[in-house]
Amino acid sequence: MNMSINYDDSFTKNECIEFDFDEWMALNRRDPEAFEARRQALVEQVIETAPQTMQRRLRGLMFEIDAERAKAKTPLQACMNISSLMWERFDALRLHMNILTHPEKLSESEKIQLHRSTEEEPAVVLPFKARPKAE
Repeated sequence: MNMSINYDDSFTKNECIEFDFDEWMALNRRDPEAFEARRQALVEQVIETAPQTMQRRLRGLMFEIDAERAKAKTPLQACMNISSLMWERFDALRLHMNILTHPEKLSESEKIQLHRSTEEEPAVVLPFKARPKAE
């Protein structure tokens, strides 16, 4: 199964990356370490095609995704966790779009959600004892 990933003009390099799912699946079964190295290289290649101003954010997002993959016990759990993360971000985007376009139409639950997302939690300062000075 071949898929092409095309980037629109918002990316600095208009490239097409060929993606053969069956090839990737076979590589993962045959050599998981090679699969992971190739996956990371492809992710980096995609990030490099983004405008410089977006690259830090994309790397941060990949860090979150990789963290979800690392803490999951199974690939299915990782997929479900990453999917939940995606839907949380999408819902936050939808909420902010609603605020911009129709603030008067926000539901009570959306107002509560907005309040929670913008509410600052006070920082907790942890006390540490000073180390004795070494002479």
